[in-house]
Amino acid sequence: MSELTIVTSAAVDAFNDKAPIVVDLDETLICSNLLIESFFILLASHPVAALAALNALRRGKTAFKSKLADASVVEIETLPLNEEVVRFLKVEKSKGRPIYLASASDRRYAERIADHLGLFDGVFGSDASVRAPQVGASA
Repeated sequence: MSELTIVTSAAVDAFNDKAPIVVDLDETLICSNLLIESFFILLASHPVAALAALNALRRGKTAFKSKLADASVVEIETLPLNEEVVRFLKVEKSKGRPIYLASASDRRYAERIADHLGLFDGVFGSDASVRAPQVGASA
């Protein structure tokens, strides 16, 4: 192996040690999907409001998610966290790596989860005017 290769490998390793981590919320950080959770919580507590929220789907999925966030109360503390992911994030946070939470879920939920865990340097999520970009998956 040449010196150049060794230097390049060391540079890549150094970058990887400080590169930001972006964690998806649904089915990665939590072992569930907030769209489903919030709809069924609203359906159980206020069935008429849940059915009315379905009307927002005419304006798109983001509008529906926003309507659910307006009307339902998800108890963040009871969401099923992926403990393996949380442990990994804690270790990486202790090394000084920046960590961001990303979600196509309503931003208000993502912010509440980020505040609850205290691990994230920033949050990306959808709101009524901004839809978080999706890569290769449905929200």
